[in-house]
Amino acid sequence: MSTTFRNTLAKAFATGIAVGLSCIAPAAARAQVSADEVESAILAAWTASTTPPDLKDLTVRWRLELLFVPDQGELNQLREAVRGHPDHPRVAELAGYEAALRGEPIKMGRHLLMRSAERWRYGSDPTQTEYIDVIVDGRNRWELTRSVLRILPGEGSTDDGRDPTFDLHLFWPELGRLLNGGFALGAQSGLVPQGASVSESGDWEFLASKGERPEEAFTARFTGAYDAPTRTVLPASMEYVELAAKPESVGKRTVFRGWQWRPLLGAWACDEVIQYLPDGKIDRRLVFESVDQNVTFDAAVAMPKDAGDDPLRGPVTFSSIIDYRANEIADVATGERARFVVQSERQAARSTVRWIGWTAAAAIIVVLGVIRLQRRLRSS
Repeated sequence: MSTTFRNTLAKAFATGIAVGLSCIAPAAARAQVSADEVESAILAAWTASTTPPDLKDLTVRWRLELLFVPDQGELNQLREAVRGHPDHPRVAELAGYEAALRGEPIKMGRHLLMRSAERWRYGSDPTQTEYIDVIVDGRNRWELTRSVLRILPGEGSTDDGRDPTFDLHLFWPELGRLLNGGFALGAQSGLVPQGASVSESGDWEFLASKGERPEEAFTARFTGAYDAPTRTVLPASMEYVELAAKPESVGKRTVFRGWQWRPLLGAWACDEVIQYLPDGKIDRRLVFESVDQNVTFDAAVAMPKDAGDDPLRGPVTFSSIIDYRANEIADVATGERARFVVQSERQAARSTVRWIGWTAAAAIIVVLGVIRLQRRLRSS
């Protein structure tokens, strides 16, 4: 690493410089730029990518398209496990594989309203018949689906123990790719840029890595271009070069296409992100859809009543309210209530529940299935 690059890195991380992304100008039209200038912009963008944006009253929408299909043996095993069990937690996952086989990848809509890491609302539509919205507003945390309203304990409660900033992993790996081309993923994974190779026109390439011990080794290659008039960088690709924890992922590559300025957002975002497997097959695709200001943030994080409307989902349809603050479940139609027992204090969001009296087990299984699918997506 050059002395200049090392000093710039230290300065960038100390000051938290923010640099936006820009569209790529044609190579022939780009003026000659200095390597130091480009390296400085790369490091500033790398640092800025770790902080999710304050969207104020904006709603950002995008979608995920799944194209991966497992090998025939694994697919048949999953089919057999799900057969005759419509509430099996992997139903949505299998539906995605079957759709991909038909050339019709399952499309999961996403939306986000966000003021800070502790105040946001994220929604996902993993199937056409189910959705799950997660709302974090300081100590007020709740989740909404078509069938269940789940009220979670406040931040830091010993009954739950979840850190809301961890839940940013629900959406930031996806949205971060659309807004900053994977820099957020690299920075939040602890990777450190090791030096950039810069052409006269500003095209650049660098490796980022971490891991002092062989079993922790992780290195990724980033490439992109530099827009001199706005002094901004635009990542074009990211590829895993070394990953000791998952060596089978080496060669996985992600490309970022169609950068456009989004006036309402006040930032650049790419039209699509395509992830390729090491064998060159497309795994998944992210598509930026829109930005709107149809709903205020305060309205979006207000918990709906059992007979009211939600500003994003319309008339509520949940039939059960599960309150983890009191370990109580209520039937909306009858008003009947029952207590339940959670396996452990830190499993409120994913526990096996023992019901007393009437049961809403089917509804809970659907919700847990959606959550498991979400976890699989962000771990891959």
